[in-house]
Amino acid sequence: MDIAMEAFDILRDQEDNLSVEKVGEALRAIGFNPTDAEVMDLVNKFDTNADGEISKAEWEEMVKDMDQFPKDNEEDIKNAFAVVAKGDPTISTAELTFIMTTLGTQLDESEAQAMVKTVDANGDGSVDWTEFTVMLKNPNA
Repeated sequence: MDIAMEAFDILRDQEDNLSVEKVGEALRAIGFNPTDAEVMDLVNKFDTNADGEISKAEWEEMVKDMDQFPKDNEEDIKNAFAVVAKGDPTISTAELTFIMTTLGTQLDESEAQAMVKTVDANGDGSVDWTEFTVMLKNPNA
């Protein structure tokens, strides 16, 4: 299964649809970084029956159309990691939890703590680049 369909399957509801509120999260999980306005434009374009949900077929068409948006590349992500780490080779789990609950697609405290606990594979209270990339490649780590 490709990553786009995996993201859809993870975030879909019981009716096998993706709520419009989760579209941005799904797109970011597969490496795109559209603004909220761009996400709404995509929803308006691809929610063909205007039911407020994206079906699997609508999602497939949306992902095909995503060539217009650049994907985050590893170098940009490394630079962002370095900025947050302030020159250190790691980010503290407390700081990573804070970032995940206050910036971008915000997680609630328990979701952020669970993700950080899983990603901090060696349990040392910090996340290094290798652990961080595992989290990026598998948002449900």
